[in-house]
Amino acid sequence: MIYELRFSIKHDEDWTVLTEGFDIKMRTISYFTRHAGGKIVNVEIFNIECSHQLNHCEDNLRNFINEIKRYRNVLKVSILNYSRRFSTVLTIEDYDSSIRKIINDNMGFFVSTTSRDGIEEYIVVFPLGAKHMFSELKRQLSNVGTIKYFYFTERKEPILAGPQLTNRELDAIKLAWQKGFFEYPKGTTLDEMAKILHIRKQTLNFYLRSAIRKSIEFLLKNNFYDY
Repeated sequence: MIYELRFSIKHDEDWTVLTEGFDIKMRTISYFTRHAGGKIVNVEIFNIECSHQLNHCEDNLRNFINEIKRYRNVLKVSILNYSRRFSTVLTIEDYDSSIRKIINDNMGFFVSTTSRDGIEEYIVVFPLGAKHMFSELKRQLSNVGTIKYFYFTERKEPILAGPQLTNRELDAIKLAWQKGFFEYPKGTTLDEMAKILHIRKQTLNFYLRSAIRKSIEFLLKNNFYDY
């Protein structure tokens, strides 16, 4: 049994407040943290969709993404997919001022994150013994924004949390990301990472391919590509 927490917040110091000025809705499809430049940053991938009520969705979407790039807590923005009404975007943001840091510090696991009309909405799960922390968690959240609602329930059914990677697959893909293996040009090689993990290059390649395959299967089976 676990606790499911649902809350919404207007995060004063975050770029999601920009959604109030644009008829935009967003849904996070992936996020993780990494070390960059001597500090921890948020890496987040999300879908942005323009409201069907707008006649000039393409301009609205482009202007919204440009505003994100100029926001003070955003370090980098990359457009992964773009069309007239829909875009997939990757951002690298400051971690210390984020809601994700607050949730992580309180042992929470994210299930869903959406943003619209300047408001962020979260579904987060916690281990059963975490109930005593919710008052303090609410206080911490209120320090960074205005809470609109905040309630939790007990859940007995399993939560869909992500692709089921083995420890070796997780170690391989985390190291590859941290060392810039997926960037262009590559920040490291299979040989270098294999030495760090003390395994053969062929074995590391197998773990990476398996982790990537499971992650893609998870996204496709659960329709995360479909906003």
